[in-house]
Amino acid sequence: MSMSKLAAAGDGWADLPRDLLESVLARLPVPDRLRFPAVCTAWQSAAATGASGSNAPLSPWLMLPFNPTARGRPRRPTPSGTAVSEHVCVGSSPDGWLITADASSELHLLNPVTGAQVQLPSVATLPFVDATRGADGCVESYSLRRCFADDDCDDEVLIPPETLAPDRLRYEVYEKAIVTWGGYALVLICQPLSRVAVARAGDAGWTQLDTPARCWVDAVRAAGADGVVYAMDTAGRVEAWDMDATPAPAPSRAAIAPPCRCSARACAMFAVCRRYPMELAP
Repeated sequence: MSMSKLAAAGDGWADLPRDLLESVLARLPVPDRLRFPAVCTAWQSAAATGASGSNAPLSPWLMLPFNPTARGRPRRPTPSGTAVSEHVCVGSSPDGWLITADASSELHLLNPVTGAQVQLPSVATLPFVDATRGADGCVESYSLRRCFADDDCDDEVLIPPETLAPDRLRYEVYEKAIVTWGGYALVLICQPLSRVAVARAGDAGWTQLDTPARCWVDAVRAAGADGVVYAMDTAGRVEAWDMDATPAPAPSRAAIAPPCRCSARACAMFAVCRRYPMELAP
């Protein structure tokens, strides 16, 4: 029964027990939760002080570029006071937060509904990035130290660093970022060689993880296990990292899935193995 039909049904619905109303509210998808207070004053009160979380599946948001000159197209305006039009999204969390890179390639946690932002450690704290700043303290350019893997000698070969404009570094470094558990903590897959770095709430910089495989291509949270991340490399190998058991830069590791049948070298040279880790609801 829709919320409008409930409102037209008359007395009775307003007399439901408060704990039952809050239980129902916690299970509603977002569109119905927004309509919930319109039923009556009792439901409005329950919505104002009820459970802040929701156990129901959330309706997906399709985020598309918007052309301000287009007419007759619905859109949701950006929350006032939040300038995010130049941000690039590099990750997200099930709690509704986005990880975005601004025009200076600095990372932020962004809530697209409330407009709240959390500044993350500077990209210049990654060991292969240097920032050149002007007299005003703003970044004028970045220097990115690159390398490639040499399987013949099991080593890395350095190449001359590349100078990049502040807004270009984000396209060269960030592969994927995930929020791993409450607090917050983030895992960042970044170039060169798809390394992994982590930052926790209160950290002044990113810490590069000491992992044997150099080319990690994807990572997801382990549902129902705080601090555990499933990471996959180019050969299709999957490992579970317990970020809480051992402090960075050497997380506790456990093998979850073996490499694919083709050789790891072939995967690394030609294409990422066609395996896709997924985060499932607990």
